[in-house]
Amino acid sequence: MPVLPAVLALLLVLVPQAPPTHPAPADRDRVRPMDAPAATLVAEGARRAPTIAALLDRLAHSALVVYISLDGRVAVRGTLTFVAHGGGVTYVLVRIQPVFLIADRLAALAHELQHAVEVADAGDTITDANALAAYYRRIGTEYRKGLFESVQARVVEAQVRREITAPPAAARNKQR
Repeated sequence: MPVLPAVLALLLVLVPQAPPTHPAPADRDRVRPMDAPAATLVAEGARRAPTIAALLDRLAHSALVVYISLDGRVAVRGTLTFVAHGGGVTYVLVRIQPVFLIADRLAALAHELQHAVEVADAGDTITDANALAAYYRRIGTEYRKGLFESVQARVVEAQVRREITAPPAAARNKQR
């Protein structure tokens, strides 16, 4: 009788297993809030702004991991900084200044998520902070020593402001 368990174990190894129907957590959790307030901000952004939801979806299918933190030490509304690169994955940190109103925090989040998409689009070329700075010198502008901007991030920020300040669809329909 001890042969039967060995045969069953061998069959389990030899029979091809169907691939999982969903990606592993590391593959689908590319945007990683670092605490509950950051998680709330990301969830609120995805709920209220289709543009943020689209950015999150785009990042979910990238080789970029984005950590998000609300950080009162940030001198501007939001920043994106290089953290690390390894194994074909780039890691960045988005920090959002929490003292602003929710609309401003959501606009800043969208702005920084657009920067994250830009970094994701650069592929494996962003391997350190110097490469990130060089990339933004090519695609954007350095508006202050070490601080960069892109036109598309400003466009996305303005779009999200419109999305979150627009009256709900039911209210718009009543006005017609």
